[in-house]
Amino acid sequence: MIKRILVLIIIVSSFNLYSQEYPATFKLGEKSLKKSDDKSPIGNSIGDIAIGNGMIWASTGQGLTMTNDGGNTWQNFPLSNFGNNKIYSMGYHEDIIWVGVGKKNSDDVDVGGGIWFSQNNGENWTNIPQPVDDPGDSSIIYGINNMRALPVTVPQQNVIWDISFTSDEIWIASWAAGIRKCKTSELISNPTMSWDRVILPSDNLNSISPNDVLTFSLQVQSGKFGPEAYLNHLGFSVDAVNDNEIFAGTAGGLNRSTDGGISWEKFTHTNQDKPMGANWVVGVDVNPYNGEIWAATWKAEGTDEFYGVSASADNGQTWSTFLSGSKANNFGFKFDEVMAATNIGLFRTLDKGTNWIAPASIIDARTGAPIHSNFYISAITEYLPDNKVNIWLGSSGGLAVITEDDNSKVWEGDWNVFKASQPLSSVNETYCAPNPYYPNKNRPLKIVYSTNNKLANVTIRVFDFGMNLVKTIIQNVSRNGNELEEYWDGRDESGTVLPNGVYFYSVVRNDDDPIFNKIMILR
Repeated sequence: MIKRILVLIIIVSSFNLYSQEYPATFKLGEKSLKKSDDKSPIGNSIGDIAIGNGMIWASTGQGLTMTNDGGNTWQNFPLSNFGNNKIYSMGYHEDIIWVGVGKKNSDDVDVGGGIWFSQNNGENWTNIPQPVDDPGDSSIIYGINNMRALPVTVPQQNVIWDISFTSDEIWIASWAAGIRKCKTSELISNPTMSWDRVILPSDNLNSISPNDVLTFSLQVQSGKFGPEAYLNHLGFSVDAVNDNEIFAGTAGGLNRSTDGGISWEKFTHTNQDKPMGANWVVGVDVNPYNGEIWAATWKAEGTDEFYGVSASADNGQTWSTFLSGSKANNFGFKFDEVMAATNIGLFRTLDKGTNWIAPASIIDARTGAPIHSNFYISAITEYLPDNKVNIWLGSSGGLAVITEDDNSKVWEGDWNVFKASQPLSSVNETYCAPNPYYPNKNRPLKIVYSTNNKLANVTIRVFDFGMNLVKTIIQNVSRNGNELEEYWDGRDESGTVLPNGVYFYSVVRNDDDPIFNKIMILR
């Protein structure tokens, strides 16, 4: 059992860190796309998105980014602000931004770095150490029971994958350390104070309450208390709907409390007539509009479990499953509509999952910059005056937002796409990234140039070393902007990937002289 749990843990780190590990820094000579200014987000690999007080916060593989003017300008917080840790989770509550961080050690094991929080929109940050137990913390009082609990004394395999809030408590899902909570005000005044461990049912129980006589130990692997090892004590997601209703997703199912996290009912792939698709719940969200429960359910140990989306409209008593085979990450809602962010695309349903609609394409209406990714991590709706909404999407290839004018519109409107980019030092400069370019990496080459914020007809061509034309990327296309982007897949006019070598490209604006630069292609 221990071996199976450890294998499961390794799988979790490889999938859930995709958004943080996806390449977001590209170089051309001494030029890097890693941002340090506030003209664009700091990174292209977007994780969580949060909205509050007119601000949009997003975690990225390069740090935290925030805009308070709809994306016109950005305030960026590099990973150096967080002890050079990567961001695993994020939450915003009562004007405070919270960031759960960690890193991989030399053995490729995730190590928790605690939480950083700011009460003044990032001007100052305070670190809360990763919650761990003292070696003697081996018992917990739960109702009439004195429960045995295996202390989690190290930050290894103990990182904060999710953060949620009730009115006066912060809740975290901390993997091997399970689900924990703490009084928010007390934690702010004393960042080193201990967290309360939350007792969830063992794998062989479907519910617990304080008056039950319980004999299991709280532990994820066998130890001095015996051979017990419970997947339902591995915490991966948490959603506090209100002060009473709490959901906790684990590697062993989805747990629901209606009394503030004291009593729990557990839903699994096997304990109901119409069950969830799988037991490993990496994300859970409740639609505030109608109370529907939506869970990202991944295959754990059951041979008949499957990746997909599980949803319930009756508080978890029966479930429907959708998008079989996809690895869902999180959910967003526009009234009763649901958006599922998955590894194969962003999908939206207007009819409770019967049909799913993906955007035809996501291309910035002004600059032409696209989202070249099908891996989506987050979706969130910003409700605006006059029945308008902004729908923000986070992907491994950038951040995007669309404004929909009324409740009947579905992916109709102009897209804005925000990506990290190095400012051009001159309007007569151009660069491309990544360089060298590897066409077989399934990632397009980006060419950055400027029209000096003037309308111009732009042509971009690629030539071989002998200055023979091999590809026209765009020809006499109207463009207007200061940092524009075009994309190329490394193929010639016939669709054949070009062989290794040095190539040149030219950017021509109206009748101006062409601007040249060099590309190295490696296969």
